[in-house]
Amino acid sequence: MRITVLAVGSRGDVQPVLALALALQQAGHVVRLGTHDVFRPLAESHGMDVHVLRGLSIDDLMHTMTAGGGQRRGGRFFGEFFRGMGLIREGLEGLQDSCLEAAADAELLCISPQLLAFAASLAETGGPVQACLSLQPMAPTGQFPSPFMGTRSLGPWLNRMSYTAPAHLFWPFVSRTFNHWRDTRLGLGPVGASTAARWLKFQRDLFCGFSEHVVPRPPDWSSHVQTCGYWRLVSDGWCPSVELERFLAAGPPPLAIGFGSMADGEAERTLSTVLEALELSGRRAVIQTSLSGTEGRGLPETVHRADDLPHDWLFPRCAAVVHHAGAGTAGETMRAGIPSIPVPWAFEQPWWARRMQQLGVATAPLPRHRLTAQALAQRITQACDDASLRMRARNLGHALQAEDGLACAVSRLERLVETRQARGLG
Repeated sequence: MRITVLAVGSRGDVQPVLALALALQQAGHVVRLGTHDVFRPLAESHGMDVHVLRGLSIDDLMHTMTAGGGQRRGGRFFGEFFRGMGLIREGLEGLQDSCLEAAADAELLCISPQLLAFAASLAETGGPVQACLSLQPMAPTGQFPSPFMGTRSLGPWLNRMSYTAPAHLFWPFVSRTFNHWRDTRLGLGPVGASTAARWLKFQRDLFCGFSEHVVPRPPDWSSHVQTCGYWRLVSDGWCPSVELERFLAAGPPPLAIGFGSMADGEAERTLSTVLEALELSGRRAVIQTSLSGTEGRGLPETVHRADDLPHDWLFPRCAAVVHHAGAGTAGETMRAGIPSIPVPWAFEQPWWARRMQQLGVATAPLPRHRLTAQALAQRITQACDDASLRMRARNLGHALQAEDGLACAVSRLERLVETRQARGLG
């Protein structure tokens, strides 16, 4: 079967989808991955055929939308929001053109949720069988709000509405550009915010790359929504440096500290806060830093800096993880069976941070804009010394280790195509 997988976003968004694309390829299918140029070396190193998606610089967008670590307020926040919308609008047609090229001749098209409008428009022309791949709950439910709209329940009706609200918020900024693309590329008429909101109700096949041990299936989800388990890119054959091996062997299991792709306008201050918290708590750490501009700073002997380490290798060797609560990092920490100290910055991260706390496998979230050395040190001590917290994390880890999210997703995607083709549906 010819399959195109389109993955956009940060590395945390793309890497699990790459893992699924590789699993589909290993199952004997012909797979093409469409993604940003920055991720081409990673994908090609695993033998994946890559079609580079043009138009939108993910580095520029992430820097614009996360600079300041969620500390922006008032006019500065709205200024960054409008700049982010401007970047999306400028790159939208080029992005969708390259998605259209990548999808040519595919029998199955798998997309990131960010490309839902593109895929829904393509479906109006016929096209391949489609499946949306999500790393967080995206289908409306009355049980909890959209992960992108806060952490507190708003009641069943408003919870459901929160999933479609972004269409009404964002559509005015992109509608003219998007409708021009629909007209000139697909010969389709314009659509409004109400249509975009209907697309966000996910009355189509949605495959979720997380576990029901972490997010139990809401009873009001339709059969189109399938939870598969986590999609992990395993680092078989990866070897640590001699320096890292020596550091790990020189003392008790350290903390792992990293904030993924999050940018920071105060990198030096953030690193100083982290180092002070480690000193206050008396703990060692491996820091995987995205705090650009701090590379030349000296570190104490109790801290090892490593820019890019496989989480599946590192986390089982650590006592706990301080992280931004992105879906992928949160899942890998829970699978390792160790506590999380979530420091959410933006997007869906506060939701995952709160969810891990509800499961009893994480400390209380420490939002980035409230990060202090004292508060972080207190949570580090709790994560390392609270026996009940550590036991719950270990038990959840055992449950997640028993799952094979990739095998589940591959078999269900194959079944989806077989069923649709038998019915003559795309």
